[in-house]
Amino acid sequence: MNAEYLIVGIGKGSKTDFEDLYQLMKAKVYAVALSTVRDKSLAREIAAETFRRVRIFAYTFDTNYDGEFWILDMARKLSLNAMKDKQVAVPDASDATVDNASALVLKSITQLKNERGLILALRSLTDLSFKDIGDLSGYYTGSARKEAQRGLAELRAAFPDTTKKELLKQLKDDFQTSCPDFLEYIQLDRPTKVAHVSHEAMFLEGETADFQSDTEQSRIAERSQLQKAKRNRRLKIGLSVCAILIILSLGTALIVKLARDSKSASKPERAQTSAGIELVQLGDTLYYRDASKGIFAYKNGEITTLYDEPVRDLIAGGQYLFFRNYKNGQIYRLTPETKECVQVTTRAGTTLAYYDGYVYYSNTEGIYRFSAQEDVPEFEAVYTPEVEDAPIRYQMAFTDQGDLIFSAGADKGIYRVDDGNLYTLYGDEAYYFQIEGNLLFLDTIGLSNKRQLQALSLTGKEEDAFFPTISLYSSAYYVVGNTVYYEGTGKDNTQNGLYQMDLTDGSTTLIQTIDEDDLHITHIYATEDTLYCYYSDGRSDGESKLTLRSMAKLDKEEQIFYHSPVKK
Repeated sequence: MNAEYLIVGIGKGSKTDFEDLYQLMKAKVYAVALSTVRDKSLAREIAAETFRRVRIFAYTFDTNYDGEFWILDMARKLSLNAMKDKQVAVPDASDATVDNASALVLKSITQLKNERGLILALRSLTDLSFKDIGDLSGYYTGSARKEAQRGLAELRAAFPDTTKKELLKQLKDDFQTSCPDFLEYIQLDRPTKVAHVSHEAMFLEGETADFQSDTEQSRIAERSQLQKAKRNRRLKIGLSVCAILIILSLGTALIVKLARDSKSASKPERAQTSAGIELVQLGDTLYYRDASKGIFAYKNGEITTLYDEPVRDLIAGGQYLFFRNYKNGQIYRLTPETKECVQVTTRAGTTLAYYDGYVYYSNTEGIYRFSAQEDVPEFEAVYTPEVEDAPIRYQMAFTDQGDLIFSAGADKGIYRVDDGNLYTLYGDEAYYFQIEGNLLFLDTIGLSNKRQLQALSLTGKEEDAFFPTISLYSSAYYVVGNTVYYEGTGKDNTQNGLYQMDLTDGSTTLIQTIDEDDLHITHIYATEDTLYCYYSDGRSDGESKLTLRSMAKLDKEEQIFYHSPVKK
């Protein structure tokens, strides 16, 4: 059973698939956490939180990605961010506790240089390529391979009677043996010590390292900043450390000067936020982000590649597109007509939004904005938390009146920002949401453990609405005016399929029947004229397609692209 299949099953609410995935991945997740934080208690917290996030975000899993990498990347970012979070009691390296580990594991994670302990843990426990291992550890592919060789050479010196092959096998066995069983802890569904920590963007600590070149340079800066923070903690408790951090200098930055385009642009439609595909329309052109492939434009039946590297987020602002680099979270601006791209920030962001000529982004310090039109923008603070335990910003959006709303993910809540202050709109866990008119829509888990749609009034003049009579297949839905489009069941129809629901009376109409063995819809986006649906079989190398339907004739479906499954 592969991880991708199980993640898709978890997204549908399968407890059996979750337990199977736990057994498949627990030692790998724990090893990544332990190799990073070097403390068994904190590693257990991070491993448990990783599986908790997997359960929450399974429905957003991008089927173009490797499931094993997706989970371990989450564990790695949680580990690194936890070590830089003031609310997490991170032990000093000299006090780290891994007492239940074998001598080989102890040597590997506490005494090998750089990230060699992590690289060897990944090499021994997973089938990941050196490219993936490099992405997780912050190295180029060749550098990751060399670090593995150097790490094995160090271990061979300590255990001379063991071959390299035997060392890797023993590492695997020892990691699996030392891994605690924390399934019951996860099932208690209590907040872990790292429940508030982000698993998405990487954050630098202290002064920003102004790196604009390649990913490895940025990650070297992150590792240097992390080492600096750990050294400062040791100094505070009286341990003298005489080490000098060396931050690698900048390489040549990929900055292309863009000419200003003063012509007016069409008002952008709202984008459907998701982890895999993201869609936004400007004028008569559809732009979409395929996370593992890049950014594309679709017009008059033709697809054009605008950017051919993995990205996160995609929003339209004026005549530009804005996105975050997949690996380091930095923000870029793309001109669709010329395909020219410029880096806007050198600090990682976690979510993007656009309103009234400004791009808004969040980082560890708060929410900021900059003009979408300026080549060298100035940054203005919109919200800077005064308390350390302020909620994270998971997704941001604006009301028609210009009120900034954000969800806090695992920190729980949906909030409105008003003059630097927060006002709670919703008190439970919330991730993706959509605003339409005076209503905020989000999906919730009902008493029957089924995903359902809920609408909250933003004005207090309307009643909050809850739709228990329909069941969403996933969190793929979109609201246009008084109509919701979604995959699930109807009000008076238990047949699964693509539906439209009239919000005025709650009635539903079946557009297309979707059986269990069919491709299912994982993302939906709609304008007043067109309905777009992304289908997937849930496998990273599997079948997927993007289609469109005219609102005037919803029973006729046209295909934008189709990816056939990879034959093995």
